[in-house]
Amino acid sequence: VFSGSFEVGPPPLPEMTLVLDRLIEPEPGSLIEWRLSANNSGEADFSGALVCEHNQEQFFSTNVTIDVNESFNVTLSMVSKPGFVFCTTGDARTSSTVNASDTIVMTSAVFIGAGHSTPSLLGGPWHAGDEIIISLLLRNEGDATGSANLRIEIGGVIQNGPVITLDQGKAGELRHEFTIQSSGDHLVNWSIVTPDGTVESNLSGSILVPVLSSQKVVLEIESVEVDEDGIIVSWVATLDEGRERLVILRFGSIQDGLKGQAIVEERQLLAGATYGAMNIGFQDGQEIYAELSESGWTIGFGSFTSDESPMPDFSINPQITVNPSTQPKVPSQGSQVTVFFTLANIAGGAVPQGQIIVTDINGQILATETSPKFSSGSIDYSAVVEWPSGDNVKIIVTWHVNDKSSSDEVMINSESMEEEEDGFTIPWGGILAGLALGMVIIFAIRIKNSPAKEKKAKVPSENKPKKSKDEKVEVACPACDRRLRVPSTYSGAVRCPECETRFDVEGEEETSTEVPKSTPKAEEDSDKDDLWSSSDNDILACPKCTRKLKVPYEKRPAKARCPACSTVFEARKK
Repeated sequence: VFSGSFEVGPPPLPEMTLVLDRLIEPEPGSLIEWRLSANNSGEADFSGALVCEHNQEQFFSTNVTIDVNESFNVTLSMVSKPGFVFCTTGDARTSSTVNASDTIVMTSAVFIGAGHSTPSLLGGPWHAGDEIIISLLLRNEGDATGSANLRIEIGGVIQNGPVITLDQGKAGELRHEFTIQSSGDHLVNWSIVTPDGTVESNLSGSILVPVLSSQKVVLEIESVEVDEDGIIVSWVATLDEGRERLVILRFGSIQDGLKGQAIVEERQLLAGATYGAMNIGFQDGQEIYAELSESGWTIGFGSFTSDESPMPDFSINPQITVNPSTQPKVPSQGSQVTVFFTLANIAGGAVPQGQIIVTDINGQILATETSPKFSSGSIDYSAVVEWPSGDNVKIIVTWHVNDKSSSDEVMINSESMEEEEDGFTIPWGGILAGLALGMVIIFAIRIKNSPAKEKKAKVPSENKPKKSKDEKVEVACPACDRRLRVPSTYSGAVRCPECETRFDVEGEEETSTEVPKSTPKAEEDSDKDDLWSSSDNDILACPKCTRKLKVPYEKRPAKARCPACSTVFEARKK
């Protein structure tokens, strides 16, 4: 049996001593260098890592094997920044380790978050392919001017934002724009990087970005119409829910399969339906087209960005129709008369302004008018003319529009200002009345010159004239009191030429009448009858039957004979 004590020592271990010697002094924006020496003075070899940090951020690491009583030397470098550098061993057990350190003191920028230490995402919601903006406000709290930028990492791909430079005590915005091409939630790692200063340790991290599917848009032509200024294309664009989008719209015509020059419009579309209209003028072709293209965003799958529609008929084929009725219904020479007519386009286009010319059969222009614009169909129009002379007047109306012309004519029964024509006056009435009066005068003279025995003799019965069936009598129109002359033996219907009222008259039976005796003395007495009429213009009325006739005012006083009742009277000035 053994009884006693003994001492158990530690296992053989390496004993490390690290020394850090500065080779290049720090300067803003330049590298600082050290030489790191590691010496193993222990009882076992060292197999592990040498690690160096700057302000607790590792900037150097390497694995080495150092035998007993051996040394290892390596050169370290980093961008000059103020702070504390610390080097030690790792991944191995040592009996002891003497660490190396260095304090960097220099004039430098120091960046901290201005208000927030987490960046913001701007411009949402975001769809696949949209531009996403990440932004962070930064302040320089150091004692020197410094530069910094925002760095992000998405799916292992690093992107650096633009660099900003801040003076001491100044703040600014770090901003970076990027896109994500697929929908879903995406993790974005971010950090602040500076080449000539230090960054607060909390200015790094991760942020989640939700990305929606790309928006779809559907463009349709609702209608195509023609007005006086051109072809109007009415359209509607329907955009999926999400952000408003900028699009480029193009409209034009297709002729023989080829698209003509487009009319372009830039439009901001809101989510939902957006309506609009575009005037493309008058273009040739068989179809109308509309196209849409996106501007600065990615359009979704299943979008419809074009549409077509048949070209409307916008040709002009003018047609004018003159109404045979005028106002007044029976015009008279020199009066103002309204002529009515209808303007129509028997093609499908809108009608621009044109010109209307009213002439008589001799080509004399009676009136000119500007015809109005109208979209389609027909319109009623009129013109006021000074009525020409004649019992039957031909009126010709011509419509000039769009380098085309259309004419129509109509014959209008008119009232002569010198002699009005009634329904039953025979043109020879005045002549027969004059002949009858002449025969009476001659007969009276012959009686005066014959022997007394003959003077006392009666006229033989066979010489007694019968009442002629061509003799006329006056009748009055029951509607307007117009005096009409009709054959004395006529029975039947009569139409008034003034108001066109029809009424019946009854004729007298033929009877024998005794020829009245007439002497020159009786004629003289008859001539002495004081019949006269006056007016302040060329027109006056017969003192017996009130029929109007024309006697020039400047030639009065003058003798006049009424064409209706053959009365001779004196026309006087008023």
